Amino acid sequence: MRKSHRAFLLVILGIVISGGQIVQAQEVYEQAGDIRLKEIGFFSGWGKGSLNKEDEDYEILPLTLRFGFDITRAFRKTATSDFVGFLVEPFINPVLSPDSNVEVGCSLLLKYARSLGDRFSPYIEGGTGVIYTSQDLEQQSTNWNFLLQGGCGLYYFVRENTSLNVGYRFRHFSNAGVERPNGGIDAHCVLIGFSFFY
Repeated sequence: MRKSHRAFLLVILGIVISGGQIVQAQEVYEQAGDIRLKEIGFFSGWGKGSLNKEDEDYEILPLTLRFGFDITRAFRKTATSDFVGFLVEPFINPVLSPDSNVEVGCSLLLKYARSLGDRFSPYIEGGTGVIYTSQDLEQQSTNWNFLLQGGCGLYYFVRENTSLNVGYRFRHFSNAGVERPNGGIDAHCVLIGFSFFY
């Protein structure tokens, strides 16, 4: 994995891990009643990466559900146009290349969004998860791997509680050195979907 990718993934992982350190444990406990399901969504798109030391592409068709929980109050007590969310995203991604296979897993992410009027809300997000791929890869000695990803996007609200969602994600999966080889697979993903807010 390139040094720039390592640095990017370490920053995203640091944000996710340190996010819970922003407030004291007692404050989180007191505000737990304010954490609620805020968003249910679905997105798809297309992702592509190159297999290390090969000319073959690794292509996927993301099929992901999104369950977003509002945790804004854990970070501040006053109402603002900012939104902090904890996302749970189970997925089943068909692998299109190098062979027809499938990825399954679940990601946990943090999202920060900012409302720009009634229609637009840009966001950034990052997190980790687990992934199983039925695709046998020379770069990876295991089919079970860890997934790190981060990206950005934009919600466009077509109604008060319904939005279209477009975004970009960089993702990396590897087995964290549990077994060798552990070359890892990087991919760039373009995503589109819709969400319902409560």
